[in-house]
Amino acid sequence: MMPAALPSRSAARAHRTWRLIAGAVVALVALGSIDLAFDLALAQEDDQPDSSQDRSADESSATCPCCTYRTVVCEKDEQPVKNDLAACGKGIAPDPTLVRFAVIGDFGYSKYKCEAVVSKMVQAWHQQQPLDFVVTVGDDNYNSGKQTTIKRNIADHYDNFVRDKKFFPTLGNHDWGTVRKEGDYVWGTPYPYLDYFDYLKQYSPNAQPPVQGRYYNVQPSPLVELFGLDSDYHEQDGTCCNSKQAGWLRGALAASKAPWKLVYFHHPPYTTAREDAPGAWMRWPFKQWCATSVLSGHEHAYERLEIEGMPYFVNGLGGNPWLYDQKGCAVQPGSQKRFNGAHGAMLVVANSREMEFCLYSVKQKAPVDVYRQKVPQGCVPAAADCQPSPAVASYCAMQPPTSEPDEPACPTDWPGPAQGRTAASYCAVPIDHKSRNREQ
Repeated sequence: MMPAALPSRSAARAHRTWRLIAGAVVALVALGSIDLAFDLALAQEDDQPDSSQDRSADESSATCPCCTYRTVVCEKDEQPVKNDLAACGKGIAPDPTLVRFAVIGDFGYSKYKCEAVVSKMVQAWHQQQPLDFVVTVGDDNYNSGKQTTIKRNIADHYDNFVRDKKFFPTLGNHDWGTVRKEGDYVWGTPYPYLDYFDYLKQYSPNAQPPVQGRYYNVQPSPLVELFGLDSDYHEQDGTCCNSKQAGWLRGALAASKAPWKLVYFHHPPYTTAREDAPGAWMRWPFKQWCATSVLSGHEHAYERLEIEGMPYFVNGLGGNPWLYDQKGCAVQPGSQKRFNGAHGAMLVVANSREMEFCLYSVKQKAPVDVYRQKVPQGCVPAAADCQPSPAVASYCAMQPPTSEPDEPACPTDWPGPAQGRTAASYCAVPIDHKSRNREQ
């Protein structure tokens, strides 16, 4: 007899949230304070231990070999191994300048202490050889992007970079967990994130309604221009390759004079780890638009891929305690390197001719992965407009969606029913907004 599948983390969390809400409603309904009941319940939910942390690893391995993960809880005063930084960027000399920066993803989860270990590692890099800036690929503030958790999830670890405005984040799905209804915004705005990173507004395009820092481009070094996108479906200006946001990116990349043009966002367009559905809607023609590399997170693992001759990275090892399996998954075409053995971050070193990406683990002195790229030459931006693939056409038909959407249909390379799940259960994962901290 097939064992019954354990409930997913999201299902368990939703069930617990509704029990908390029910209790709060009973206590507060007499005061006519339903909104307060929701806020109180969700505040309690943020501080509750997740029952799934006690089981290392299996949502439903019998029916979905690719849905396993393990829980890694770090010790309070745990220290990272001292990394060999000389192993990253060997031979890359100033010509006349050099840039060094870190990339972290899915990091803002202080409760389980692993974020602290990763941040100690990154801060040690900064002490040893100063970093010019830090980039994030989203999920900066678990579980629901609230103002009250920003200090412990972000400021306590990276405040020096934020204060100097050298911290360049992107929105993840968890950062969209607290929103405020505003004017013409269909889903509202993730105001705790936008208020805390208010300096991003100056780098956003001039549009109506205002972008406010949800996506932006900035050149913190003569060598590198950064293009931070919002890949979450709540994005007012869309997330498909024919969206308003994509049109802005295409123009901004074409106008850039920097030798290195890094595009980064949360949902990975290509990934072997598939605990979460990949962001197939983010399969934009980045190379044809003259980007030089693409970085993302969301999957709590590391992967380096080569897609159409350009490097793509998935980096979700910044502190979330659940590290996703890759061994039970069909390998994504183009995958070059995969790792989920420990938490970590990326160090990137570049001059005008070469850029080296290095993944370091908190458990290992030498880099886990090293990839060197030569600066692409002679890119001419594609002239033709982009049209979304049939796999995501229904999702992209209205941007942003005005009602509760499902995630896009499975892309054609998805394992799907062959791995024991139907397309509907494997790909369509709607979010229950009743359990979100939606503020009026």
